[in-house]
Amino acid sequence: MINQDNESEFHPQATEWSRREFLRISGQLGLASAILPAGASAMAIPAHRTAATDGAYEYAAGEVTLPFSYSIARSSAPRPEGLDFSHQLNPDNCQVFVRMGNELWEFRSQWIINLGTVARFKGPDIDHMTRVEDGTYPDGMTACWFLGGMWYDESEQKLYAPMHVEQDGIRRTFPGSRKIALGTSTDQGKTWHYEGDIITSENYYYAPDFFKFSGSGYGIGVADFGFYVDKRDGYFYVFPDDAWTSRESNIRRWNSRAARCSITDKMAPGKWKYFYNGTWDEPALGGKSSTVAPSHLWGITYSTPLNRYICMFLANQDPPTHDNIDGIFIGSCTDLGKQDWVWGYCPEAPFGFMNLINSDGTGVADVSSDSFRFYSYFANNSFDRMDIKLSPGKTTTMNLQPRYMFEPHPESSDPMLGRVTKIVGSQSPEMKYTGSWIDQANPASYEGQSSQSATRNSSVEFSFQGDAVYWRALCSPHSGKAEIYLDGALRKTVDCYSPQSTSYEQFVYIRTGLSPTAKHTIKIVVTGQKNPKATAATVNHIAFEYSAESYKASAGFSGLMGKNNWHYQQWNGTEYSDLTFLTDEAHPRLYWSGSGDCAVGGNYLVPGNSHAVRKWIAPHGGTVRIEGVVVADPQSDNNFVAGISVNGETIWPDKPLIAGQKLSHDLRRTVIQGDAVIFMAGKKGLAASTAPANSGKVTWDPVITFTESVPPVWQPNQPGNRNLALHKYARSKVLVSHYRPFDAVDGNLNTAFTMPADDVFSSGDDWLQLDLENSYMLDRYVFVAQTADSAYRPSSFKLLKSDNGFAWTEVDSVTNAEFALEHYYAIPLVRITRDVPAFRARYVRLYLPKGKPFTISAFELYYAQGKSSFSIPIPSGA
Repeated sequence: MINQDNESEFHPQATEWSRREFLRISGQLGLASAILPAGASAMAIPAHRTAATDGAYEYAAGEVTLPFSYSIARSSAPRPEGLDFSHQLNPDNCQVFVRMGNELWEFRSQWIINLGTVARFKGPDIDHMTRVEDGTYPDGMTACWFLGGMWYDESEQKLYAPMHVEQDGIRRTFPGSRKIALGTSTDQGKTWHYEGDIITSENYYYAPDFFKFSGSGYGIGVADFGFYVDKRDGYFYVFPDDAWTSRESNIRRWNSRAARCSITDKMAPGKWKYFYNGTWDEPALGGKSSTVAPSHLWGITYSTPLNRYICMFLANQDPPTHDNIDGIFIGSCTDLGKQDWVWGYCPEAPFGFMNLINSDGTGVADVSSDSFRFYSYFANNSFDRMDIKLSPGKTTTMNLQPRYMFEPHPESSDPMLGRVTKIVGSQSPEMKYTGSWIDQANPASYEGQSSQSATRNSSVEFSFQGDAVYWRALCSPHSGKAEIYLDGALRKTVDCYSPQSTSYEQFVYIRTGLSPTAKHTIKIVVTGQKNPKATAATVNHIAFEYSAESYKASAGFSGLMGKNNWHYQQWNGTEYSDLTFLTDEAHPRLYWSGSGDCAVGGNYLVPGNSHAVRKWIAPHGGTVRIEGVVVADPQSDNNFVAGISVNGETIWPDKPLIAGQKLSHDLRRTVIQGDAVIFMAGKKGLAASTAPANSGKVTWDPVITFTESVPPVWQPNQPGNRNLALHKYARSKVLVSHYRPFDAVDGNLNTAFTMPADDVFSSGDDWLQLDLENSYMLDRYVFVAQTADSAYRPSSFKLLKSDNGFAWTEVDSVTNAEFALEHYYAIPLVRITRDVPAFRARYVRLYLPKGKPFTISAFELYYAQGKSSFSIPIPSGA
């Protein structure tokens, strides 16, 4: 039972939010189930998610009631030949079934063993298939797979197949980004033609660019998808997996998105739309998208008796070791256009890769009466066939939510992944504990710590100001139940029990729609009770998050200077200078470095023989809280000092640091837009120039949080010689992992973005596109082509601008330009400088109407206001 709230606890204008603002604040329509403000489209609410009386959103982990019943029986039928993976390392989910005419066909990617071919099987049904001649993938694709599904157009006698595409090469290494392309075949899958990309991530990147993500994690793009042809509403649906992982590991936290295309458009590139904020308006080529399921939404059928779509999917975090496996889940939705899924744990189904086949084995289970087959296969060539029977009724089981890293991902449009919150861990002095609690150390937990209790009425409470609160607790087979009180009112009972997995990265309680200006208190009370299947009643408190504009140094750390308002410098006693972020493609150095061994990393400073500086620039005015703990390396020589200043004014005087001992600060300060808060560490009592190099590390991860804010005012950048394109994120028209658009903005004329004449993917026009991260005033662009082949020197081009990366406006156009030939170290070179009327933009595109071949050795952007050229000087060659 949900207690009624006092109206004063909620924002009185909550129902006046725009849809986008509500989703940003609530962080939950990405799961296709939040309640929108009045006037927005209504969506069904799964049973385990409730709407508060004012339209706010509330979620509590625990049991869920599915609106149907089911039974599962293990079949003794032999394994189909096409599902025997004894010759492979493991199957992966790379098997596709499609019916062509009177035959069922299977296309099985030869995972790892032989990436260049696809095994083909055919027969009247899955139990009577024989292998025929292998097929080949489209020319030039060495790391692509058929999976999810295909569609056969009887009128054309043509196969259409979404293809999972990864980086090039026979072996897969990370980091790497993924996408979905379209392949077609007119010879029953023996040969395939690449038609173009159809679904790509908003943060697709090339391997050397992965350090430009914020914090310790990065996204790996969209692929590994489910596929469903819904003839009822006339759409193809693809459910691609997105995932975020740490730079230090390949652990992937999966979540599923949704994209669709009208069947009449036959999957054509540019015709797909993402599901985002309850609508299908975002382009699937780089557009925004919302999470619709926690993991691998790969199996869907429509039950005619139930009048519902039924899903079955596997859920896990990679690597799929015991603690990371959630199991198989089953669920339903009423309308794929709404994505109103509700799902729960299916204990009877074995975990593994899977296919849903109709009850007689003759085709994919796209529509079923009351039964279908569930095929499961996994490592060590395991295999199971389960026969699923559906019936009216209800099923009570455990729900599941996606895993989320302890840092938000501002690069993601998903409201939960990109949430704007502050996290406060279990060991913070702001936690108020009563009863019996035991501190636990575990590297998987936030800051490596949690607090555990199984004692009834033990509690922890935390006060905050913000319109949303999130609670993280350990989910495991040993976890118990807790009551949630918010501002003194009992809200929910949370069950932290997980049937299989152990996870520190799930939210077990979420509440939105609170008054953003009031102080709130959340209290967790241990009940001493548990799920009947749990082995203990322990509650393990990890952290609270609450909505706040907060900037944690490590969470905002990036290889882009100024990203998330953080800058990285050194100070030699008289002047500041920027540090440099150096990488190589195989082993990037994840820190900024300077002279004299000075370095700045995600959560540390290394002074070297100067002072290491981390600087934050206020994006707008207001009052900020500046928190942090400083500790010098235990092996250091006690000669460190650390201090904080704002615009040169000291607000935390240099403090001597004793090796291994912590020193904390908690300051309040009023700032105006553009103020610089500087965190500096160096040697005490020594001139910077005489301090010994390699003098140790100072760990310092400050957090700056706005407690009061005034809106930002856009201020034009000052004219000068700063190349605003330098090191910015660059991409090409076609996303291919071996393309190198970033070489055009690396400041090095010896590297270049080159599209050769024989490239098999690029066709027609092409472009180089930049995301400048912020809006800038611009009035000059320069591009350089260093090549001996005149065919590679673009002579016709346009400069385009955009505010969102999708709608473009022409700024300048040149046709058949004449240019003087220069030389750079004996290599012929052309340089084109164009002054244009001043304009404002975040995205800039150099458009090449003739396409390949071309070479762009440098592309630069300036705001010069008619001053002399600031471009890189080009010395004469020998």
